[in-house]
Amino acid sequence: MEHDPLSDAVTALFADHSNAAAVRRAAVDGADRSLWQHLVDGGYDRALVPEHKGGSGLALREVAGVLQACGRFAAPVPLGEAMFAQAFAAAGGGALPDGVTSAAPAVLDGDRILASAVPWGESADWVLAVNGAIGYVLAVTAATSSERTPFGACGERSLQWPRGAAVSVFEATGIATDWDAAGACLRTAQIAGALTTVLDMTLRYAGERVQFGRPLAKFQAIQQQIAVLAEDAFAARMAAELACDSDTVFPDARAAAAGKSVASGIAARAAGIAHAVHGAMGIAAEHDLHLFTHRLLAWRAQYGSEARWNGLLGARALQASGIAWDFVRSGGSEMPG
Repeated sequence: MEHDPLSDAVTALFADHSNAAAVRRAAVDGADRSLWQHLVDGGYDRALVPEHKGGSGLALREVAGVLQACGRFAAPVPLGEAMFAQAFAAAGGGALPDGVTSAAPAVLDGDRILASAVPWGESADWVLAVNGAIGYVLAVTAATSSERTPFGACGERSLQWPRGAAVSVFEATGIATDWDAAGACLRTAQIAGALTTVLDMTLRYAGERVQFGRPLAKFQAIQQQIAVLAEDAFAARMAAELACDSDTVFPDARAAAAGKSVASGIAARAAGIAHAVHGAMGIAAEHDLHLFTHRLLAWRAQYGSEARWNGLLGARALQASGIAWDFVRSGGSEMPG
């Protein structure tokens, strides 16, 4: 992936503020508000908002590097969620309140709004809860129920509010706002970024760790495992580029499905290889590798694992007209919406 000024600037911020100590601290204290303020001051959360509404007016493919950087550094803030939330709000003719903003799909149950696995939901100020083309802006402090998500990596909470608690309600118009596709795209990019770090850590460890008088990297079995890990890391990066390849602010649902299918399918195997190369040391929660492999496994399941997206893609492929190769060559554009 080519470097660009936006992702380079965000990478520099993360390099300064999202080290292992900061990530561990956020696991206890919640989203890093100092880092969040730096990102807001730079306007990064509004990168997908049109210029005439105070944003940068970028397309999704232009922020792919930023979304991958969120995974590469295990960023202790919901930047990706906020970027999509700001774009959603702008499409609805409004803006979000100041403060740490997360987002998640929502279910309406009578007079209740339910949002599951809200990233940093235990420490954010606001949540954009999205149901179809409608987004509800809700204060975390107004939630009547808050439960920790059983298997999360970024302070995920399942939250519930009375519908009357919404401080704003947006109806996004003029753009396709498939929040499941947006979430799948974001998690695909984060998996790709995290795998870049996991590969770097594994290569470094294998080169430094000596066993039987030789570095681990000199053993053929280790070389083979690292080769597979490298293939997975680059495949995930390609999947992220595919998922983010949109000239609007939200992804194409088919591309997001294909990207998440690949990234989720890779995540567990890649995490296993990295831990195998690191040995018992890498399994320990105290090792920094755990910060990334934990996220890989959580992100694999969030917004649908490979089983969900493979099933969807397969069903739609069977409905498509023409020969199978045309379907593959078109990137799925031949299949019905």
